[in-house]
Order: sequence, then C-alpha cells, then structure tokens
Amino acid sequence: MRSKLGLLAVSWAAVCGAQEGGGAYTAKIRMQMVVYGEVAGAMETVVAVRADGARARVVRPVKEGVGSEMVERSVELPDGFVGTYYPAARVQATGYRTRAMLEAMEKAKLTGESGCTATKESAVKSLRVAGEERMLGVRVVRVVSDTERVRGTHWMAPELGCLAVKREMKYLGASGAVEQVMEETALELRLGEPEAGLFASPEGDEEVEPSEADLRMAKAMGRACPECEKAKGGSKDQLYRSLRRERQF
Repeated sequence: MRSKLGLLAVSWAAVCGAQEGGGAYTAKIRMQMVVYGEVAGAMETVVAVRADGARARVVRPVKEGVGSEMVERSVELPDGFVGTYYPAARVQATGYRTRAMLEAMEKAKLTGESGCTATKESAVKSLRVAGEERMLGVRVVRVVSDTERVRGTHWMAPELGCLAVKREMKYLGASGAVEQVMEETALELRLGEPEAGLFASPEGDEEVEPSEADLRMAKAMGRACPECEKAKGGSKDQLYRSLRRERQF
C-alpha cells in the first residue's frame, strides 16, 4: 500500500511538492486511497514549514499493528541539505541538493499571486480557479485540474505557499468510469513556527544508501522478501550518490 499511495502522490510531485512555503505552519494531513469503492489504505503526514523555508515531513500508516512502525521523517533546509530518517531501523540517508536542483525547484513553485494556478516559471495549463472559501481558519482557493484520465480538485491556501488543505484526485479507467480516488484532508493546521524536534538529526543512526534503508525497514517489519525491497532502490541510490558528492562529509 505504501508504494501505491506513494506513486500516486509522486505523479503530482513536480507541482505540489513545492507547495509548502510562505508562512510558518504545521499541518496534519490524512491521505487515503479508495479503489472501486473500497478503502485500500491510508497514511497520515505531518508537514511542518519554518519561516526560513525549512521543511519537515513525517509519514506513517494510519492502521495500528503490522507496519504501523514504518515511520519516515524527511527534512529539507534552505542550504540544500536533505535528510530522510527511518526510526524503526535506526538508519538515515542524507546529502545536499545541487544549486541547479534548488533553482529548478524554486521555478516550479506554485505562486499565491497567481491563485495557485501557475509556477514561478510558467502557467500550469491544467489548473484553473473555481471558487474561494475558508477552511481551518485560512483562506483557500478551489483549483480544478482536468486531464484525460485524471479529475482533480485542490483547496489551496495562497498565504501558506499554496498548501493543499484538501485534495481529491479521481483516476479514470479506459471506459471513463472512476476506478480509484485519492483523498487528502488536513485534520489539523497550526500557524506559527513548528516544533524544533521535527528538524533535528537523530544521533547514532547509521548513514546508508536508500536501497539499504529499504532493506533494513523491510526486515524490521518482518516482510517475506526484504531483498526484493532493496532491489527496487537503484534509481534512488544514484540520486543519493549525486547528493553526497555536492559537499564533503
């Protein structure tokens, strides 16, 4: 379930991944996947943004029991530092983004001035404003995105860097019928500086490549084929190595 939810979230990463920004805040967001009318799984994400632009994200499955210990915490700092921490396995993968990466991310950010329908570099053709309202005490614009196979509605807060306070993505099959629905809803939203601990680097965790982190997490969870998880991490390892080369450790 983690991979299925993750892939659907990644499909919007180029636009939505840069949404956290603007004012400082902490938001708890629940994401669930509905497949043919049945809830297939759910995750909760805590997103924290500081006034200086630093971001932290903590992801965990909602269901208690097997797999509930699979928590991931990621941190991004203004100087390009990125770190992902896996508490259950006591490992981490850290590095620095290149200047080119940081510039590309800045250009890809949605702007509140555009009504959260354009990036700093260009318009996003599939996005249009369909209304405005208030949710969790902040102003949001309702942005609609329609493509051939995806129908999306996003409630974004311009004053919070176009944070998606709510999102609904409907994925259509070849017949045009809705097959899967991804729903994201902010359960809590607190304005102001986040807790410092969300950005802290844990002491004693071993530095490993992402594929090794996946292997350790799979073992910690008691999965049947931990080596299968490691085999999927080749592309992540390549990116990790490039991030490690940006600065000397």
